[in-house]
Amino acid sequence: MDASATVDLLEVIARVRHGASGLGVSAYQQRDQAIAQLAQRVKSEQNAILEANTLDLETSRELAISGLLLTWLKLTPERIHNTIQILEHLAVLPTPTLTRLSTYQGMASSHQGWQVTPLGVIGLLYEAFPELALILGGMCLKTANGLLLRGGSEATHTNQILAELMADTLEQAQLPPTSIQALPCDRSVPLKDLVVQSQIDAIVPYGRPSFTQPLIRQATLPIFNPVMGNCYLFWSASSSNELVRTILVGSHQGLPDAVNAVEKVLVDINVKRPLLNLLWSDLTERGFELQGDAEMAAEFPDHLTLANPEDWQQPYLRKVVAFKWVAHLTEAIDWINTHSSGHADCIATESYRESRQFTLAISSATVHINACPRFSRQSSGPHSTVALGMCGRGGFRPGPIGLGSLLTTKQILHGEPSPS
Repeated sequence: MDASATVDLLEVIARVRHGASGLGVSAYQQRDQAIAQLAQRVKSEQNAILEANTLDLETSRELAISGLLLTWLKLTPERIHNTIQILEHLAVLPTPTLTRLSTYQGMASSHQGWQVTPLGVIGLLYEAFPELALILGGMCLKTANGLLLRGGSEATHTNQILAELMADTLEQAQLPPTSIQALPCDRSVPLKDLVVQSQIDAIVPYGRPSFTQPLIRQATLPIFNPVMGNCYLFWSASSSNELVRTILVGSHQGLPDAVNAVEKVLVDINVKRPLLNLLWSDLTERGFELQGDAEMAAEFPDHLTLANPEDWQQPYLRKVVAFKWVAHLTEAIDWINTHSSGHADCIATESYRESRQFTLAISSATVHINACPRFSRQSSGPHSTVALGMCGRGGFRPGPIGLGSLLTTKQILHGEPSPS
């Protein structure tokens, strides 16, 4: 779309909805083939994508864009390869279906059932992260949703070439090319106008809290609440420092965003001090910055700097871990439920009672017991799937933003015609 042209937002949304209707009546095999073709187009156009991305990086550096955004913006052959793999995986995943029929009580000759249906038109509002458009585009094709894209101005050239690739792929696959539309990355369509637009069925904002939280507060329509970092770990006195280290280090690994990074550790007061020293020495060698609450920072000034009070409920989004003493598990649970982002919190313990108490009382979307919560947009194994990100507790669709998050169900009541 020409950024210099005046944008009629309602008209664009109407085109997306019309295109989504076409997807809804298409064969799932045709949509799967289009996703596979998109993966091939990204592979064949990799050099052009990287060239466009280089232009965006050069402009962003001249404008003194933050280092974090530059990291998120910079595409590499590895990131593009990962995106291609995700699209290829999407193409072969089973299409989500749900068919349940049962006798409808009260109507002897009638049946009721539920049928999966797309949400409709989904809006992705994002800063940096060019590949998110491709991933959510593939997910929307899989689920027959329309997609409206509004990326940040820092990725103008990259977003444009990716939008053109998706449009060309849809046309070649004989699917409605209007089902995925990109809005200009400038201010011709303010973000605040999108989150109050009733013709959009759901919004996915993605980026820093300073970007996403104002949109979530202003929204008058269903909006996902993707979060990154600020995950908590309770370290029980029964657990080892090796397990805690494995959880911490693994959770901070991600390309390019460590969505489930454990950035806060609540330490049982009975954990032996030498174990803390061993852990901190190892983390420091790995490049982590270590902080603590007032009590721990005063007790271990050689290892910890003082964490700001507001940091306990905000993500660092870098290799920083803050530590805090707690008297017992109940105190840890109360603190986590108040301060964490609520999407992936953990416990390290050898006690079944503690793990059970933690599981029942923690309000997070996912709970990890003696396991690293490292996030990957493509999971493997018998329940393999694709997820765009993670949403925190409460709100619209907490947990992984997967294919099921883009679907809803409608009830169908089927009766027998009365004899004439």
